[in-house]
Amino acid sequence: RGVNASAQKFATDGEGYKPCDPQVIRDRVA
Repeated sequence: RGVNASAQKFATDGEGYKPCDPQVIRDRVA
């Protein structure tokens, strides 16, 4: 359940943030 929630939040934030930079993705994942 936690993974699903995290993935959904990441997808929502990623779409608006446009995860094009690996650093941004790493910071969000961390």
